[in-house]
Amino acid sequence: MKHVEKSSRLCAISLFAIAVVGAVFAPPFGPWRRLSSEPVLSPRGSGFESAGTFNPAVVKERGKFVMLYRAQDGKGTSSLGYATSDDGVHFSQRPEPVMVAEAAYEKGGGVVDLRVV
Repeated sequence: MKHVEKSSRLCAISLFAIAVVGAVFAPPFGPWRRLSSEPVLSPRGSGFESAGTFNPAVVKERGKFVMLYRAQDGKGTSSLGYATSDDGVHFSQRPEPVMVAEAAYEKGGGVVDLRVV
């Protein structure tokens, strides 16, 4: 029972310390704010990204922002789109996907997981 009490006490102290640090800490970049009421990326046209654009992953490469995103067509098939930007807000999308379903197990729903590490 002493182990449980000690663990509970340690947990309470840890949570208190986290709360104190969280109340004092301010991110170096300032508070989050939305730059525009419009989405950075939206579905468009009647092709591979007509029904939805989801889950963007963005990296900065040689001064440009590069985005991969999941796109879905009207049939529900997903592929990966590619877009670039100079400012990280206004993106130019390529007209064709950069990755489409190729394997048999992808044919039903397409490709959806584009985690960038």
